[in-house]
Amino acid sequence: MLQTFFNSISAVLVVMIIMGIGYFMGHKGWMKAEHKPMMYKLIIWIAMPALCVNSIQTNFTRDMFRGAGAFMAVPLLNIALLTVFAALLARLIKLPKKRTGVFVVMCCLSNSIFIGYPMCVELLGEQCVPYVMWYYIFNTVFFQTAGVWLIRRDGITGGSPLEGLKTVIKNPPFIGIMAGIILMALDIKLPSFAMSFTKYLGNMVSPLGLIYSGFIMYETGLGNLKLEKGLPLTMIMRFVISPALCILLCSVFGLSGLARDTFVVEVTMPTMTQVAVQASGLGADERYAAKGATLTTLCMFAVIPILMMIL
Repeated sequence: MLQTFFNSISAVLVVMIIMGIGYFMGHKGWMKAEHKPMMYKLIIWIAMPALCVNSIQTNFTRDMFRGAGAFMAVPLLNIALLTVFAALLARLIKLPKKRTGVFVVMCCLSNSIFIGYPMCVELLGEQCVPYVMWYYIFNTVFFQTAGVWLIRRDGITGGSPLEGLKTVIKNPPFIGIMAGIILMALDIKLPSFAMSFTKYLGNMVSPLGLIYSGFIMYETGLGNLKLEKGLPLTMIMRFVISPALCILLCSVFGLSGLARDTFVVEVTMPTMTQVAVQASGLGADERYAAKGATLTTLCMFAVIPILMMIL
């Protein structure tokens, strides 16, 4: 158990240091707000699709898809149940309208790629990537549909969760996942040069995602962090209720070992940085979302070593 604790501390330190580079670059003025769209597109539009295709070609098998019921049920139910519970909590504590949807989304969805992917790889090894992809699919689909609708409902009016399906279908990582699945279903193996190409591009996801997240923390400003109404509950939802519920669901559906550990780590990640971006564009409380993302990121560094000892 002691070895597990030290290994998790080492993994957390690696993630912290790389995020610190993003914070430092913001502090020195080497990275600015106008650079974020370029980095985001590089990660999401280029590196992530390559990672998805390469990962499926390397780590997935047809047998994994034949028995995929539990892999789909656990993340889906975890997100859905957290959403219902968070919506009830938002009513109970009487959050302002512009913060209600943001609060619910922060409670039920995690930063599955920018922080979750590198954290899982550091803690569990490259073999966990297929399970990261499973969680990412449901996390992204839910965010782009119900999540964006909840945030929009608190800001500008109009729209429905179904409108978000168009965004999901056009989402480059989702396209990458679908392409990888089709290639696997047809038993088509990419040539070695294509595998090398996608591997090199996919390897950018972890460092760039962490640097991007570190810069977001710099933009928010550590000195501006305050435990406003709802934020302590957000941290309890992310770091206590979410992993506990995931462990229970994995037990119910018979998931154990690497699959269970990967899902539990993913659901214990900080809130999505994209929540603040959507809140800004849809008229909800952007600063509240940014504070939630920063606070949960900082708390994660203390929570993960404890979580790994429990697992």
